[in-house]
Amino acid sequence: MAAFVSRQAVAAADLPGLMRTVRDGLLALGDAGPPIVAEPEPDRPAPTPAQIRKSVHPDRLISFINGCECRTLKRHLTAYGLTPDSYRARFSLPHDYPMVVAGYAAKHSALAKAIGLGVHGAQAAWQASSSIVNDAEHLYRSRNAVLGRAKLPDRQTRMTP
Repeated sequence: MAAFVSRQAVAAADLPGLMRTVRDGLLALGDAGPPIVAEPEPDRPAPTPAQIRKSVHPDRLISFINGCECRTLKRHLTAYGLTPDSYRARFSLPHDYPMVVAGYAAKHSALAKAIGLGVHGAQAAWQASSSIVNDAEHLYRSRNAVLGRAKLPDRQTRMTP
């Protein structure tokens, strides 16, 4: 309500009426009756092992709910009020049935490792600084090789942290 009043021209005398209207509207929502419950779907036969194997592809998963092709079933299941465990139980799927395409998971895992997620602070800082040192050293060596200058000592003679 504060956002509405801050953006609209509302007289001070009209504020109590506005607050009463909002309060009455919220109370009416609470008295709307019992919540609407979706009708249970008729029991479907459990998918066969062949259907389960065919539903897993390298680039997509096929949902047993509506045949939708998804890269990640986790997002798809929320629209139907299901969790991965309840989906597996509902369709008698094995506990290791994937919820995310293998390629999608691998790509995101590589991306997370590349930006340093999952590595504790000091180790992440050391890895970042060592990659910067390696890049700078590579540039220095290649530049000096082209110009015919002296080389840096090998990495074994340098001290490492």
